[in-house]
Amino acid sequence: MARRKEQIQLQVETEEEWQQLLSRKGLILADVYSEWCGPCIAMVSTLRNVKLKVGEAINYAVVKNNYIADLERFRDRSEPVWMFLQNGKMVNLLFGANCPQIRKLLMSEIKRVLNDEEPEMTLDVSARTPEEEVEWQKKEAIRYHPSNEQICKLVVKFYWLNAFYLKRGRCVDKGDESDKIYLRG
Repeated sequence: MARRKEQIQLQVETEEEWQQLLSRKGLILADVYSEWCGPCIAMVSTLRNVKLKVGEAINYAVVKNNYIADLERFRDRSEPVWMFLQNGKMVNLLFGANCPQIRKLLMSEIKRVLNDEEPEMTLDVSARTPEEEVEWQKKEAIRYHPSNEQICKLVVKFYWLNAFYLKRGRCVDKGDESDKIYLRG
């Protein structure tokens, strides 16, 4: 009979389970995922190998972010989010499924903990890292930039008018000169 593999990570799906995870001592690597996407299964064998080598120096958790307020900012992401936790705080964050990069960062964090060194970053789990903040600011600037909004309105307006009046072959005039759209017949 085949021996069943031991589960190497905790499953976290509720706010209560998340708070229990944050209260745990030691280094925890959390794979934060959205329900529609699922956790990163490509990393399981790598994480299992590291766990076998270092033992209790690291714990793993897969965390479904759908019902956890602290993780709301990750809900619409399709790429894996790797959050390193220590004593209830975020000490590192990595996006993507780059196995060598994750392994390198994981070993670096384990070494730091084993040597009783302080983390370079300690943030509340709901806070954005400086890198996240820069990316968020860029997205918001693009999203709400007035010229982009005006362009979007004109494109939608042109598309709608073009679709409606395409067969009529006339100038569509809805007011001042800037609103004129000439269509081919």
